[in-house]
Amino acid sequence: MERATTGPIACCSTVHSGGRFLPPRSSIRGAILAAVVSATVVAHVAFAPPIDHHARGRAGTQSVLAALDLMLKLPPSGTDVYITNRRFAASINWDTTAESFSGWAGLFVIAYPMNVIGGRKVHFVEANPQTLSAARAHPGKRIAELLLAPDELPHGARVL
Repeated sequence: MERATTGPIACCSTVHSGGRFLPPRSSIRGAILAAVVSATVVAHVAFAPPIDHHARGRAGTQSVLAALDLMLKLPPSGTDVYITNRRFAASINWDTTAESFSGWAGLFVIAYPMNVIGGRKVHFVEANPQTLSAARAHPGKRIAELLLAPDELPHGARVL
């Protein structure tokens, strides 16, 4: 159980246990309860850690998504889009190494429901063999279909 919840639970349990020795309609019981609740609220306001909204991570994510939106609109409909896969590190507390998160392609899988956007099939060109092998270890998954090695590009393909 987390520390933030054990304090109030312990206080309530103590008040409940001690309250058995007081008369049922005692004003002392109400005063003790009010004091414990007040102390808990004051302690929470004074000592609770602030919530981290990950503003830098959100801004980084929005920036990448805006760049992807722009890149996806450049080629004419009905053609394939080839985007260089870049590392995605949005300053958050998770492992964004090549083996665990597939960069911009990984964010694409999270943000877009399909690999075809506006009539354009999307591909990410990935030069890192570790990232390619990690993605291809899961055949049938969207990320495995999205990533291409540079030598797998069709002749004359324009990479964004």
